[in-house]
Order: sequence, then C-alpha cells, then structure tokens
Amino acid sequence: MREVGFVGLAGAFGTGGNGKVEVCGANRTSERVSRGRSRVVMMGRRSEKIKGRKEKQDRAKVKVYARIGKLITAAVKSGGAEAETNKGLADVLELARASNVPKDNVERAIQRAASKDQADYKESTFELYGHGGVGIIVDVLTDNNNRAASEIRAVVNKHNLKIASPGSVGFNFDRKGVIRIRSELIKDFDEFFLEAAEAGAEDCLMEDEICTVITEVQNFDSVRKVLIASGLSVDSSALELIPKTTVSIEDAEADKNATAIEFLEDIDDVDAVFSNMED
Repeated sequence: MREVGFVGLAGAFGTGGNGKVEVCGANRTSERVSRGRSRVVMMGRRSEKIKGRKEKQDRAKVKVYARIGKLITAAVKSGGAEAETNKGLADVLELARASNVPKDNVERAIQRAASKDQADYKESTFELYGHGGVGIIVDVLTDNNNRAASEIRAVVNKHNLKIASPGSVGFNFDRKGVIRIRSELIKDFDEFFLEAAEAGAEDCLMEDEICTVITEVQNFDSVRKVLIASGLSVDSSALELIPKTTVSIEDAEADKNATAIEFLEDIDDVDAVFSNMED
C-alpha cells in the first residue's frame, strides 16, 4: 500500500466544491483490493478444478491397470500363457506395455489364471440416472456377476440414483479410443496434432497436465503405436465412452453425482464409470 505524508496530501485527497475533503485515492485502492480478491477466488477455483481433474485421472489410471490385469487373466485362461501362440494374450500384453502397467501386475495376472479357483471374467454394463437427469454408465468386468450387481445396487440405493432401462442412457455415448500423454512431453503441439491426425486421431485436447487424444475405435491401436514410435510415453490408453451431449446442473447435484461415482469406482468389479455431467 502507498504511504502518504503530509506533503503529499494534495495528491492523495481532493476537495469538493463544498470545501469538504474527498478521499480520491482510497476508492482506487479499494478497487485494486477488490480485483485482487477476485483473482484470488478465481485462482482458488481453478486450482481446485485442476486438483479434481488430476484425482479423476489418477483413479482412471488405477482402473485401467486393474482392467488390463483381468484381461490378461482371461486371455491366459482361454489360450494359454505363451504370447507366441496366444494372439489374444499378445494383444493385451502390448496394451499393458503401452499403458505402462507395472511388470509385477502383469505377472500376478498370469499367475491368477493358473489357479483352478479363478473363474472367467465376463463383461457387462449398467445404465443409471443420476441427480439432475445426468446419465451414468458403469462398465464391469467381473468373475462374479451377482456380486457386481449387488454392490452396484447398494450404491444406487444409498445415493438415490435410479437404474435405467438398457439403451436409455447408452444411446447418448460413443465408444472412442482415448490416449493420454503428459503435456510436458509435447514440445510443439501443432506438429503433434498433425502427426496424430495423420495417424487417424479424431481430436486432441490440451489441458494443464495431460493431452488427451481421441480416436475412432478402429484407429485406436494404430494411433497409439504411431505416438509411441515417435518417442512419446503414453500415460494411459483405453476405450472409453464419450457423451454426445453434456448436462449442466447445479453444484449441489453435481457434488452428489461425483460422490456416487467415486463409490461406484471403488467397487473392484467396476472398470470405469462414465457420465454426461458437464465438468
């Protein structure tokens, strides 16, 4: 704050026509403080948004690792533990390498498949309605459908969600290939975008810490291979459901949906949860 001595009073104060002293500089100082507080609030909100997005990305990565582990187990059970003679396993192992799945995770998944007690994994999808009319889709890969359905139903009841009829939510989503790369690795975005597009990418979204490449399902593998061959390290890659349209709702309803989605994601049998709730 500027200090004003007696000599500088004329510059800091003015006199009105009635002879009264008016504080001219104080109003400007107040405006500066007000603008400063607004910037602090905006920075705080942006920081919270970035933090929330990063936490969501971290949870998604953990789920990708878990899903690939299940796929490895299923591939080994159906075709054996030798990738040279089991194309299904070879494909999943390549996906594991591209997604940076730790080697220990891969080995444990192969060992699980050798157990006679390990049942086959089956895929299923649950469609739900959240608060404010938000559509939610839950992707499941489980060795026990009854357990998965029971745990999902418990979250639905606890958080006042609704089970939707098949297709009533899914029609608003497209399955796409999603490849995430740390933004710091991309030195020239325009060059990166052109390379990804030539390989078959549909879109590239640059955010604070992650660049997201979106592809059609049929181009997912080829785009991922091109990006890896260019020397980029893929943070995660998977097929995900992208909403065609999003829904904007009140903060209170959004918080309820976010909490419910976190509980759904915590279920071991759940691989991913998607919604059309606007960020």
